[in-house]
Parts: sequence; structure tokens; C-alpha cells
Amino acid sequence: MLVSFLYIERYPLNFTNKLFNPYFLERLHNQPEEVVSQSRAELKLFDSTMNLSCKGYEGPMLPKDKNYTPVPQDQRVARLSSRLLAPLADVVGGGDSSRLAKTVLLAALPLHPLFIVDVMVYPSHAASLLRFGFHTNNSSNIAVLLLTPEHYDRTGKHLMGSQVMRVRHLKRMGFKVMLVKMTEANKLMVHPRELKEYLQRQYLEAQKPSTVA
Repeated sequence: MLVSFLYIERYPLNFTNKLFNPYFLERLHNQPEEVVSQSRAELKLFDSTMNLSCKGYEGPMLPKDKNYTPVPQDQRVARLSSRLLAPLADVVGGGDSSRLAKTVLLAALPLHPLFIVDVMVYPSHAASLLRFGFHTNNSSNIAVLLLTPEHYDRTGKHLMGSQVMRVRHLKRMGFKVMLVKMTEANKLMVHPRELKEYLQRQYLEAQKPSTVA
């Protein structure tokens, strides 16, 4: 529930002391392992979002993970990102796929699906070796997000709150954000020219100045 407030940019500062309280965390860790794992992921999301977006927040409250933990990934997204590398390379740089990378984790952010970039477009191959976080200059990079039908409301027109927050975070960190609808991209796979035109439109849309402060 607290995370859902963050979707609409309402930051429950009054609850943070109760949330990051030794007694609460001890009770949490006495729950079944599955509950603990899911709750810790949401706590990290809450902590990072508050730290990134709320000026009065005195975080981060949780230590950064030192051990790599695999993050569940939607296999539909994984397959589509692989299939889009070639047409995206044509759109952004004459077929040079060395400027593209799949499933990019962002430094200083927790291992959470909302903080994974499906495809990153770098300004150069050398830039692909850099790490990106809160305080790095990310303005030359384009984060491509592949949006599944579940990322939209019933009308298929409006993004759900978690994805709106995802886009907002990336823009606040300085990234340009390119949105690709999975249904549209899959439909155009058999029409390469139209797929390229669709990706070109989305790429140009991502270049427009961001309205996020």
C-alpha cells in the first residue's frame, strides 16, 4: 500500500520510522521465506524511490546488496529485446549493434524489475562500459522499455502506476526514455519496413525534452 502511494507521487514520510524499525523488521524476518523475499524487494523499492524523489527523506535506510541475486525477468520481454536489436541498431546508428545492450542494471539501485532497462542505447561503444547511477551524467543514453499488455489499464492506452513511476525515475536520473509496445512490435515483425518506421517514431519521441523536474 505504501509503495502504491509512490506511484502517484505521494510520499508517506510519517511512516518511515515505523517501517524501518528493528522491531518491525524482526517480525518481518520471522515470516515464511517467500514472504520475506517479496517484502524485502518492496522495501528496497520504497527506500530507493523515497531517496530519489522525496527531498525530506533521510535515506537510504537499507544497505546495498553486495551479492548478486537473479531478478525474475519476463521471458516475452527477453525474447522481444533480442529480436529488436537489429532494427534498433538501424534506427539509432546505421546498424551498429555495439551501442546497444539488453537487460541493463543501474548502479546504486536495488535489484528490482522496475530498475532494469530492457535495452539501453549508448552514444558510443565506449560509453557502454560505463555504469550509471543517481549522480552520473545519463543524458546521452536512451532507456528502451518494452511494455507488455499488463503494463496498461483495460483500455490499453494508459500505463499502470508502477510503469509510470519507472519512466519518471529514469527521466529524473537524466535518461531519455523510449517506449515500445510489445503488441505493436510483435505485430510488425513480419513487416520490417513498418517496424523500423514505428521504432523511428518512438526514438524521435524519446528525444523530446523531458517534462520531469
